[in-house]
Amino acid sequence: MQRLSVPACVLISGVLMAQTVHSSGNANVKFAKLSEEFIHETLALSPSSASQAGYHQHVDPKTGKTIALDALLDDVSAAGVAEQRRVNAQWRERFRTETPIASLGVEDAADWQLIDDQIALTLLELDRIQNYKHNPTFYVELLGGALFQPLTDDFAPEDVRLGYILSRIAASPHFLDQARSQLVDADPIFIKVAIEENDGNIDLIENTIAPAIPAGSKLKAQFDEVAPRAVEALKNFSRWLQDDLAMRKTDRTWRLGKELYAEKFRLVMETPVSSDQVLADAEHELKKTRAEMLQIALPLHKQYFPDHDDHASLSAQERENKVIGEVLQRISDDRGSTLPRRSIPTPRPSTGLRPSIRKRPKTGPSRSCASTTTGC
Repeated sequence: MQRLSVPACVLISGVLMAQTVHSSGNANVKFAKLSEEFIHETLALSPSSASQAGYHQHVDPKTGKTIALDALLDDVSAAGVAEQRRVNAQWRERFRTETPIASLGVEDAADWQLIDDQIALTLLELDRIQNYKHNPTFYVELLGGALFQPLTDDFAPEDVRLGYILSRIAASPHFLDQARSQLVDADPIFIKVAIEENDGNIDLIENTIAPAIPAGSKLKAQFDEVAPRAVEALKNFSRWLQDDLAMRKTDRTWRLGKELYAEKFRLVMETPVSSDQVLADAEHELKKTRAEMLQIALPLHKQYFPDHDDHASLSAQERENKVIGEVLQRISDDRGSTLPRRSIPTPRPSTGLRPSIRKRPKTGPSRSCASTTTGC
């Protein structure tokens, strides 16, 4: 499920700060107010994203109640998805009717477009891409990030943050039940990655969170109560992925397909330039750069390897790769033999962080196409 990304939250937060200083006129002032409300309401619908964005306490505008978002997991049920869609569609309409882009100054108009594109990206995911129905890594990564984030961010005393984590651990079985109810099918690579990452979530609870809980404390008693149920739920989810979801027929792959990819690319990159144009430009620049590298490498190749020919018998592509590769390897070998050996000091743990939580667990979004929640 597409959530407002953390980089987008940071960027829009910068927008809000800038608006405080530069906004003028009724439309601009109202746009600043709506932008702030939009960020807070959408983050409140995704507590895991709120934790990452640094938004920890949300005041419900209807009840006035303060909600500790770090103690909650996202509602990923069908009702939760419907609410995500309703809220984003409603906000798009409000921005377009209450502060139309034509009524804003140049800077605010640019910010308006940024927000509008972020909403469009969310609705594209909810309505058409629908990873929440077809990609189990979405749920596994969301849960892992939600459990890990409060360990690394000193926004509150450690015992308070650990209490939030335990609340999220307690909610994990229900969260995974919701995930099961949503998933319809999945590409096998998504299932494989989800199972591997889910092992990381189990390891996170047993070998990272557990040592952080003070022995003999109320938190330890709470951990001993909720952790075994959560670990069992995680193991059951992995078994379900392997024995049930993996057995379902699907014609989907991890690829978005040309049409959806083009639409997502436009919204993510905030540019009218198409992905085909970007690829063509990159290939052109790569070809140009490699040709320049070859011209630099040829005299060095002759110097380094006087007994070699210049590989003229190879195809142009093979020759280019061969000559450049041999020269780069020779330079690397020469530098390795001449550089002085130096001892590398062992990094010291950051103040306030336990050594047991310095290493990020084997979970969260990977940069490979197969393990992202949106595919490629």
